[in-house]
Amino acid sequence: MFLSAFQMKYNTKSIKKLPKINNSEKWLIIDIRPKEEWIESHIINSINIPHHLFRLIYSKKVTKNKKILFVSSAGHSHLDLYRLLKKHNFKVYILLGGWKKVHQTDELDKILTYNPID
Repeated sequence: MFLSAFQMKYNTKSIKKLPKINNSEKWLIIDIRPKEEWIESHIINSINIPHHLFRLIYSKKVTKNKKILFVSSAGHSHLDLYRLLKKHNFKVYILLGGWKKVHQTDELDKILTYNPID
């Protein structure tokens, strides 16, 4: 299996693992996209903590007894949050491809919710 430099530096999970993670009590999926985007469509069972609010409220919503999976739009905007939680000994992972990849993967439709905003 080929691992990219990114995957060698950070703990990651592939899109293929998402349904199993979503159904597990051992995981917390945190979507860091803006609230408006999360309301429009998100992974069922995920919680939304927008990137700009994360440092203010994560301690109230995140516990060390669960593995954390970050979902961002597509880029690497979550890396500072990843490092923050790693520094505090959380088990944290990044979803490869982010929301963009989730949204493009038809097999995941059954674990997504859609609320189109007019």
